[in-house]
Amino acid sequence: SSGINAEYGDTIWRTVYGEPKSGDDATSYAECNAGEVVMRCHTFGAPSSADGVYISTGEDGIVKCVAKAASRGKYPIIAIAYCGASATVVDPCTQETIHSVEYRFNSAHSPSVSCPGGYY
Repeated sequence: SSGINAEYGDTIWRTVYGEPKSGDDATSYAECNAGEVVMRCHTFGAPSSADGVYISTGEDGIVKCVAKAASRGKYPIIAIAYCGASATVVDPCTQETIHSVEYRFNSAHSPSVSCPGGYY
C-alpha cells in the first residue's frame, strides 16, 4: 500500500497521500488503483525539502505520483495524488479515441484540437 486513501465524497477524484520521507533522494509514492489515473501530483512539505515531483506509470499499468526529497531538507515530504477514473471519448471529427487525461511534461505547450473544413 502507498499511503492513506481519502474517499471520493463530492468530487470526481480521491486523494492519496504517500508516506512521509526525508533525506537525500528519499522517495514518497502516492499510488492510484488499477483503472485510475493521476489527475494532479504535488507534494506537502517545505519547498526546500523537495527535489521535485513527477507522474510515473509502472510496467503493471499502475500510475503514481512520485516526490523526491532533497539532501538539504530537514523536514519530510509527502507525495499527494488526486486519482480519478481513466476514461476515453471519441473525437467526432477524426473518430480517434482520446484519453480524458493527458500528461504534459512541458507546461509551455498546451494541447489543441481542430476539425477539418465543414465541421464545427
